Amino acid sequence: MENGANYVASHVLDGLIIRDDLPDWHWDEFKSIHNKLYTSLEHEFDALSKWRDNLRRVARHNRDYLIGKQSYSLNLNRFGDLDVQDYFSKFLKLFHTFPLFDPAEDHHRTAYRRSLHHSVPKNFDWRSHGFRPRLEEQHDCGACYAFAVAHAMQAQLYKKHGYWGELSPQQIVDCSYKDGNAGCDGGSLRAALRSGIYDDLFCNPWQMNHAMLLVGCTPEYWILLNWWGRNWGEDGYIRIRRGLNRCGVTNMATYVEL
Repeated sequence: MENGANYVASHVLDGLIIRDDLPDWHWDEFKSIHNKLYTSLEHEFDALSKWRDNLRRVARHNRDYLIGKQSYSLNLNRFGDLDVQDYFSKFLKLFHTFPLFDPAEDHHRTAYRRSLHHSVPKNFDWRSHGFRPRLEEQHDCGACYAFAVAHAMQAQLYKKHGYWGELSPQQIVDCSYKDGNAGCDGGSLRAALRSGIYDDLFCNPWQMNHAMLLVGCTPEYWILLNWWGRNWGEDGYIRIRRGLNRCGVTNMATYVEL
């Protein structure tokens, strides 16, 4: 049996899980940290099976990350006992749009360019200008649209008037049914992200299913705020590779004017 130091050295490197043959006490620790309760033994066995599948995926990905084959790392956060179908049905509930049309395939269309009366900085981050919204968590409620709208309004109020006003995503969830939204069942980015610049070739840019808030950019990446808590991504934020339209980050950009 490995002693503690050898175990950590062989299974975890720089805080990253790199081997998937973890002992059972890791599962117990996962349940304790994330307050996991299962309704039956069958339910728990199913969750454990999904957790082990995710563990293998995380370890394999992190080994590639450590040798430079991936630009971002993964971990087993509170989504670790979900499979892809669970994850999509619970947390990616932006109303499914029709697949967006790639303008590069239609030579009769031209891009609309809004004239700017000022230069756009190459690097900008609203967080360094005082915009530090409270990190919130949508839990099992698929109301990313409500968080995105409330925080976009909040940002514009801060930009225009210089004061910080707390707006309620819950009010949008409760009161926007007549406008076509569906409360916690959704309205019109990846579960295990830990850190780095997200650059997933398989993140479909033409089918939108989630909404975040853009807070900054550099020539290399976009910076977005998500609603899955401080333990997801980089303190609740994600950096997405810029210039490649990963996850359709530039396809359905929406802004607020006051």
